[in-house]
Amino acid sequence: MIAPNPAWTLPSIPGHEGIEGDWWLAWNLDAPVLLLAVLLGYLYWRGVGRMHRHHSPWHSVAFFAGLAAYVLAIESPIDRLGEHHFTFHMVQHEIFILLGAPLLLLGAPLTPLLLGMPRWARRNLVHPLARSTEVHSFYRWLTWPPASTLLLAVPFVAWHLMPGWFDAALRSDPVHDVQHLTFVTAALIFWLPVIDSKPLTSRLSDLQRLAYQLPMIATRIGLGLILALASEPFYEAYAEAEPVFDSLTGMSDQVNGVAVMWMFGITTHVLAAAFLFDRMTKPWGWGE
Repeated sequence: MIAPNPAWTLPSIPGHEGIEGDWWLAWNLDAPVLLLAVLLGYLYWRGVGRMHRHHSPWHSVAFFAGLAAYVLAIESPIDRLGEHHFTFHMVQHEIFILLGAPLLLLGAPLTPLLLGMPRWARRNLVHPLARSTEVHSFYRWLTWPPASTLLLAVPFVAWHLMPGWFDAALRSDPVHDVQHLTFVTAALIFWLPVIDSKPLTSRLSDLQRLAYQLPMIATRIGLGLILALASEPFYEAYAEAEPVFDSLTGMSDQVNGVAVMWMFGITTHVLAAAFLFDRMTKPWGWGE
């Protein structure tokens, strides 16, 4: 069982606030994040109201669950614990990639968000983009499986293995924000070819969507082996941070982070593949 460090004040790494008092009370209050979540929730709810009965309540449940997952990952003690332990940082990243992104897309958010926007914004900003052939071509490229896979796999590996990148994210709030934005954006793009997020539809068959999971499973296995079999911890910033849990230090923390990557990550991709295999034999639409 994980035993908490008895220290009352836990100094953090440079660029971040330490945890003062009980770790489970270490919630953040980031106004930009909360305001963005409220704005998106309001626009979605307003748009759904304008759609009347053309929107499944399950879509709304999925969207707001995805929004809540992102807020929880950023505002809850998970974020502050991630400054002290690689394990919790991995939990946070996996919520971004494997929980928040799929749920938002399952919420079919495009139409409600557009309808929730002011009319002038739709007319002057959205409509010109929607009619642009360049935008359509760019979207087709983004959702081309090799591109969408690489857009997630490359930064996922680079942030963990490029010398100094992960440490920089831990020491600098702006770099940390860029890291999070990278994962959130790449995850949304990655899941687009899998989930028919109305009115968008994937060009892939169910068999192709199933095979689409395999490269990310291989990426996670390979990255996990590199981190788990290392002779010493990869990230100096965690050596500078006071541990909150004494049993999560050094290589044990890094190996536990790999366990999160594998158990949460690989399991999610396997479950998605299993769902698609079942749908191939008993067709029913995702997002109906």
